[in-house]
Parts: sequence; structure tokens; C-alpha cells
Amino acid sequence: MFRIAIVTAVVMTLLTALLLTAVRARDYAPPTVWLADGCALPCWRGIQPGVTRGETALARLYAMADVRDVAVTLTSASLDSGTSYVNWRWRGSRDEIGGLFILDQGRVREIFLNTPLRMGDLWLGLGTPAGGTVDYLFGINGGVEVIDTAAYPAYGLSAIAYVGCPIRLPRLWTSTVYIWLRQTSDGRFTYNPYSVYITDLIQSFSAGGREYC
Repeated sequence: MFRIAIVTAVVMTLLTALLLTAVRARDYAPPTVWLADGCALPCWRGIQPGVTRGETALARLYAMADVRDVAVTLTSASLDSGTSYVNWRWRGSRDEIGGLFILDQGRVREIFLNTPLRMGDLWLGLGTPAGGTVDYLFGINGGVEVIDTAAYPAYGLSAIAYVGCPIRLPRLWTSTVYIWLRQTSDGRFTYNPYSVYITDLIQSFSAGGREYC
């Protein structure tokens, strides 16, 4: 048991060193500046899941200088009834989807964001995640990616990063992340506890780099 504790401590020390080296090699931007912009997480540019009304969120979205191609999909007569979807692209980006609101009964319930934030930004800015999940994504063309999801339920936030070949742990910290925001009371925050998550993370990168790349 003591040996396991020592090994875990050494691994975490190395992970922290790699994180600091990888992220500080580039400009570090606190994630709350890009995400919350003056309001407490879970929040994006003043839009809060479970609080902000659909028409308010839509008006703010149209006013954002870096947003284009806003599309609204209604499943009922208006934003105030049923479930609706609002998606957009980032100006200057070729990505098909920049972000997505899911509205229900007139309020924003979930926010999905394709962000410029890096996983290292999240760990440095929000601290160690409560836990997470790690898996592989196998493409039809034979490519393989590690999918890392870090969970911050206290902030109503999950961060997802995809790392393809070469599958090396330092690349995780500089990989950009997709953000999922919802109310902190949302019961869908399912994830492995940190001790299991960090073990899976290390093993997945080690095995993935050795077996698939």
C-alpha cells in the first residue's frame, strides 16, 4: 500500500511538471476570462443554464462580434414551449459548429462550446478535476484518438479533449477542449473518481501510444 502511494505521488508530481511546462511554454489565459466574463460558472458571457431566457440568450448571441451563421431550430411554436436548439459558427473559423444552446420551456438548459481553451488552462485555472473518463475513438479510416473528459461538477462544467497520434501525455495539456455547461444540480455528471480517472488517463496514453501509433 505504501509503495502504491509513493508511485502515485511520483506520477502526480511528474504530471504537474509536464502540465506547467507544456502550458507555460505558450501564453496562459485563465479559462474564466473566456468562459464566464464576469459571471460565476456555470456561465458563458452572461448566459446561465437554467436561468437565462431563450430570447435574451439569442439577442446576446446576435450581438457578439465573433459569432456568425446563427441558426434556430424550433420543435414547437415558439422558444417558450417545447425544446429548441440554437447553433452558430465562430467568425474566422472553418468549424461546422462553434457552439450550441439547448432550450427547454423558454430557458437555456445546456451550452456546448467549441473553444480555444486548452486542457492545461482548465487544470491550472479551475484546479484538479473531481474526476473524469477516458476512452478511445476509432475512426473509419483507421485513426485512433484518446478522448479525455475532465469533470468539474461544482462549476457545472465538463471539458473534452481529443488526442490522436502521436498519443503522448504532454499533448493533452495543449489540446483544445469542448466545453459542456449545465446547472450544478444536473444529475448527469457521471464520471470516475479522481484516483480511478488519473490511473486510466496514464494507462490510456501509454497503451495507446504503444499499440495504435
